[in-house]
Amino acid sequence: HVFNDNGMEIYSFVGGQVGQIHDAAVDSDGTIFIIALRDSRTEIIRCNYRGEPVETIALKNVPPDFSGFVPSRVVYRAGMLYLFGLDKTIGKVIVIDRTGLFKDGYNLAELIDLPEKDRGDSAISGFSVDQKGNMLFTMPILAKAYIVSPDRKVESFGKRGSAYGKFGVPSGIAVDASGRYIFVADILRCLVMIFDSENNFKCIREFGFRGFGPSNLIGPDSLAIDDANRLYVSQLRQRGINVYQITFP
Repeated sequence: HVFNDNGMEIYSFVGGQVGQIHDAAVDSDGTIFIIALRDSRTEIIRCNYRGEPVETIALKNVPPDFSGFVPSRVVYRAGMLYLFGLDKTIGKVIVIDRTGLFKDGYNLAELIDLPEKDRGDSAISGFSVDQKGNMLFTMPILAKAYIVSPDRKVESFGKRGSAYGKFGVPSGIAVDASGRYIFVADILRCLVMIFDSENNFKCIREFGFRGFGPSNLIGPDSLAIDDANRLYVSQLRQRGINVYQITFP
């Protein structure tokens, strides 16, 4: 389903056209990139702004370390597609251009020195990419958030707990337009936290909280933020998406 800024549905397309959809990303022109299961194969499909299939994008020049890679998430950033997938329960990322040509690849589990015992199907959550190409994700089992730069520098923050600024079960993660403020959703605590990356990842605000009011959240999961600093928060229990206007002093 495709909605405009007022929350009105303007286009929709069904799985029969592109298969069973796993994830989608949109570029600045409205082109939609779909990851879908079709005829027992996972495909990357470029669609127009109405969701009509235009072409299937084949991966090209993928090195042996990433052969057999199957993506489950896609993020579009600055002309590149970042594909996240689990390879034998080890999170990997492939960066390709719009034609499918391989540009770079990352083994996230190795980069963060994740112990074998902590590697699993649900080990990595909330994958996103900021304007500078930094990859962000959360590790619910470790109650941590990670940032991996294009040159493979790793930063992390977060501690488990129920107090202010602590993680219960972290999920979605996103960065504001300035690249300074990091938003992390917590499914268990039913809120979103804001961390200041220029101040040792200090938590500066929490909002949402469990409840059925218009601004409350139930099981916040995925996060996305646009250039106008509007934060979109998906929820469980068919609660749909909350949109918040983010402002800073």
